[in-house]
Amino acid sequence: MGPVGLLTLALGLCSLGGRAAAAGPHILATPEVTSGSNVLISCNITDPPTPIKSHYWLKGDTKLDSNETALEYTAYMIPKVDHESSGEYHCVFETVPLSRATVYVKGELGSKTCRVAIFFKSQGKCD
Repeated sequence: MGPVGLLTLALGLCSLGGRAAAAGPHILATPEVTSGSNVLISCNITDPPTPIKSHYWLKGDTKLDSNETALEYTAYMIPKVDHESSGEYHCVFETVPLSRATVYVKGELGSKTCRVAIFFKSQGKCD
């Protein structure tokens, strides 16, 4: 892998109370990146319950600077990943009802590498 490690996580997203097809997480690159590298997390919603007005990202309860478009795909770059990058990241799609998924990022301190464990949880019922 080059000087910039890249981890992409695509999430199938379920809507609250909606009936959406859900795919499991797909890790497209190694979940171990060099400390200081960038990590890209992404969400893709399928069968939204209503048209998407926009989408955004949260870390915990804090809204992050991100592209707020009405697309079915969103990605967020975590720059220079380290242990402080750990936490819950939420991709939120403004549908009725709201659709969101949670990506858990756990960075561990290390001498040359930062292990990044990615977990996800979507809200709602998936049929």
